[in-house]
Amino acid sequence: MKICGNCFNDKELKAMLNQYESVDAKAICPNCKNESKLYDIHLLDSIRDMMEGFLDNYVIHESGKPLGREIKKQWKIFNDSFNEDTIAVIIQNLCLEYCKERKDLFTSNVILEKLLNSDYRDSHLALSTSWDQFTKEIIEVNRYHSRYIQKDVLKSLFSYVETHYSKNDRFFRARTVSKDYIYRKNEMGAPGGRKSSEGRINARGVNCLYLATDEETCIKEIRAGAFEYVCVGTFTVIDSLRLVNLAKITEISPFYLISNNTNIADIALNKSVLEDMDKSIRKPQSSKDDPLDYVPTQFLADYIKSIVDENGNPIYDGIEFKSTHSDTGRNVVLFDADSQSCKCECTNVNKYYIRALDYKKSIITNESTFN
Repeated sequence: MKICGNCFNDKELKAMLNQYESVDAKAICPNCKNESKLYDIHLLDSIRDMMEGFLDNYVIHESGKPLGREIKKQWKIFNDSFNEDTIAVIIQNLCLEYCKERKDLFTSNVILEKLLNSDYRDSHLALSTSWDQFTKEIIEVNRYHSRYIQKDVLKSLFSYVETHYSKNDRFFRARTVSKDYIYRKNEMGAPGGRKSSEGRINARGVNCLYLATDEETCIKEIRAGAFEYVCVGTFTVIDSLRLVNLAKITEISPFYLISNNTNIADIALNKSVLEDMDKSIRKPQSSKDDPLDYVPTQFLADYIKSIVDENGNPIYDGIEFKSTHSDTGRNVVLFDADSQSCKCECTNVNKYYIRALDYKKSIITNESTFN
């Protein structure tokens, strides 16, 4: 059986594949139908070893799922286009001898063995309830303390979804402006004092610096209108940044976890809650929003801000998340917005005129619904 790099989503396996010589320099892959280098799956020793170590975490249990379905839903190891049967065939060809001894993996439902231990589940859950229930409690019952959250577990999980930026990396921030004015560099930062309004990351009066990874995204984020003028500041990183990026939860490799002596059940147990956190942070803001809707993500951001190292220094400089206004752009929010201590500084300002907007729509209902 032949396979190519496009057959994998997992970054660890992709990197391993590059260590091997291809059997075809350029051909159509029989699995994903992409034109790429092809490899003989039976010769991929290190990938086979990693896959077998991964499979060792699973046991047969009626409460589980078929192996192919479990891997497709939980881990995103293989190309998204592959169905569960294709995934099972690839694994069987990759791990021939192993799969002969464990045929039941492909004929029965499987589950991570650790998840059958109730004590393990209770002690490794970041939230002992759903994100929706946590949201309800933090808004309506107890604003500043929660009986549902296990902060030590959450802190550990955040270490797997970090993004790092280096000196001279760049971000962007936009502000609408009048026709006859251009903001100076020192005017492009966050509002000072208690001027900040409610945001998904900060409560009213708490300053954060909202940035984006490209100009187009930052302009869309402020919802600039057609025929308006916008100033876009370029913010240059002057010291290394360490951010929590919940969007990376789908990129966590089980093989990376295994190689770092982390039980993959830790992620499997909390993945859905982390994804819910990410969705809440990415939810588009509107001027008509109820400020109470921001309380759960403000609570989450405040906790991330409070995490310190053994010397009492903050570990994280902010949060990164995907923009709902761009397929590729991302938002970055820095906790320290003070011009004297912020790790980013505005180094340039460009002024733009918005000539037109590109509206995209999706139908929700129509007149016949009411007849």
